[in-house]
Amino acid sequence: MDAERQAGGEELHEQREWLRVTLSCVGDAVITTDADGGVTSINPAAQELTGWTQAEASGVPLEAVFRTLDQESHRPGLNPASRALREGVAVGLANHSVLVARDGTETVIEDSAAPIRSEAGEVAGVVLVFRDIRGRRLQEHLANEALRYAEEIVATLRETFLVLDRSLHVKTANDAFYRAFHVSEAETVGRFVYELGDGQWDIPDLRRLLGVHLPEKIAVRAFQVEHTFPDIAPPTTHHNPPSVPPG
Repeated sequence: MDAERQAGGEELHEQREWLRVTLSCVGDAVITTDADGGVTSINPAAQELTGWTQAEASGVPLEAVFRTLDQESHRPGLNPASRALREGVAVGLANHSVLVARDGTETVIEDSAAPIRSEAGEVAGVVLVFRDIRGRRLQEHLANEALRYAEEIVATLRETFLVLDRSLHVKTANDAFYRAFHVSEAETVGRFVYELGDGQWDIPDLRRLLGVHLPEKIAVRAFQVEHTFPDIAPPTTHHNPPSVPPG
């Protein structure tokens, strides 16, 4: 019996060591706990974000190591690991959390958690995975600012202007377009270009232009399409096709 117990203890130690080494290689921050919510392992990425070392965090309640705030209200946030441990269910990514490190540093993160189960199916702990998304949020902010700036420029153009996506649906149009063609934004944005104006934009020359050049990602300049739109005077001449973003 002692030999079996010793063998079992060695096997458990080997499994924990294997888990520790594996988690140390993971790029995301990972913390695991026991069934009581005490930290059993914290990988290097998690140590960097929380400010806790493995030695300091071992056995400490997860709530003390992984402190979060709601990004909007800045009030204590819901800990996905606590729910995973309590209910025995996986908890998906939360995207509005701020991790508060040991020194008070705040980091915007997304996190998820899942229960760790024993061979008998009982909840033996939880694994918490989280990552720093400050860089992604910054890129999203810069992209949105660039888009807003471009839309403001388009809105001031005196010529009628359409921007299409790769499926030829309207992404945006300027005020000059709405005035010239007597349509609203709701009647235009999101519509298939050939369906605009009850099919008035289903022009053979325009179809050939977009059908030939768009799949090949060829920029088109000074391609003239002439077409008379009913109830619009004088007849409209398009010196350039609707703009389609490359890629």
